[in-house]
Amino acid sequence: MSGLLKDVMNKRAEAAERPHLDLDVIVATGEKRIRRHRVAAAVATTAAVATIAVTAATVVDTDQRSTPDGIQPATYPAKFEQRTTTYSAGSVIHYGDQQIDVAPHSIMSFVQTDDGFVFTDSDGTVFTADGSSVDEIGATDQPYGVLLAAGDDGPYVTWMDTDASAFEVYDMAARREVASVQQPQQPTRAGEFELLAVLALDGSTAYWHTADGVVSYDIEAGQSTVVKAGANTLWLADVADGVLARSAFLPGLGITVSADPDAKGPTVPGYNHATLSPDAGYVATDPQDSEQVFVAANGREVTPVAEGYSFTAVVQWIDNDSYVALGIPRGNSEEEPFDLLICSISAGSCSPDRESVGVPGKVQFPVGEDLRDS
Repeated sequence: MSGLLKDVMNKRAEAAERPHLDLDVIVATGEKRIRRHRVAAAVATTAAVATIAVTAATVVDTDQRSTPDGIQPATYPAKFEQRTTTYSAGSVIHYGDQQIDVAPHSIMSFVQTDDGFVFTDSDGTVFTADGSSVDEIGATDQPYGVLLAAGDDGPYVTWMDTDASAFEVYDMAARREVASVQQPQQPTRAGEFELLAVLALDGSTAYWHTADGVVSYDIEAGQSTVVKAGANTLWLADVADGVLARSAFLPGLGITVSADPDAKGPTVPGYNHATLSPDAGYVATDPQDSEQVFVAANGREVTPVAEGYSFTAVVQWIDNDSYVALGIPRGNSEEEPFDLLICSISAGSCSPDRESVGVPGKVQFPVGEDLRDS
């Protein structure tokens, strides 16, 4: 999924009911969207986490059973299919009630697949982590936006190897690279909206921005198709179940949700930000102080109520009806941590799931972006 969470939080900072909270300080300016170049400092953890291993990842279950250090299973069971409250701080991925420590690496962005996690560190090195081992599989230096993309389910992850000018696709179930798609050398003065960039991944289809515009790549067939010729990097916000959430500039700003890249509707309010539910039945966009959720087919607003919170933002869909949201308690100052909420559209409400997780810019979510503050 493509989130651009920093942009949403930054654009709504002034309007939210938080007298002492200046999100411009907490998050990077949304208009820049240019990552800091190879920051060496690690992100501090926001919870007390025991240091378990240095050279091998360890997963700790609720009954405190742990996988022995250095043990590499012969097969990799699909034990991460469930989507639940997931975030990272420093070197630790919090997956529900489990913790996966990837020390000595600090996590700068990460995504979840059915077979484990893929993350980047401060040098742009790409690693896998499944609770038993941490393995280096590549590198990226994409200057902004989504660094890693994975779907709502499945084994695939994609990133841009800028040194080799190639889009890489890795299969976490098979533990091997399954595609490396070379791209022509870009002009040295290529602007931000013209860059080669990873956009999204849906099932077995990756979506990239190339010199041709927005293209889709069928991983299993090994074929590329131009989705929208000449489109820039901001045209496509998200893809789920074959449905595109994309920018609509006429007759006004909005997000069009359709499998047809040329469709005129349906369109919901929002600008350059959308997150689709796994079945594309709902879409979260950013037309107001906080994100709002709409029925994709008709634009009816169905945002669950988050009592006591002045700002919420979708960070991860759990299923077709519920999602994890970042929630900033009403009146919090910038030094105070946010909560993570579970929101149900059918129930119409949100409830706290993890309290005092951390401050924006110090915690990562499985959206494949570097959400650090500048």
